[in-house]
Amino acid sequence: MATLGENAITLSLRVWTKTGDMGDVSSMFNIEARDRLKDAGIEIPAPQRMLRVVQE
Repeated sequence: MATLGENAITLSLRVWTKTGDMGDVSSMFNIEARDRLKDAGIEIPAPQRMLRVVQE
């Protein structure tokens, strides 16, 4: 675990790859992580804000 925030847990993974493959490998790991979290029933919450509009 890299950081534990108010609305997030940030994980860090480092792998060795060729420089030219870095973008593809990064995308592959991000997509795989997202899919595995979804398959496990773990949702990634989005921060929510409540706005109150007052008319005078």
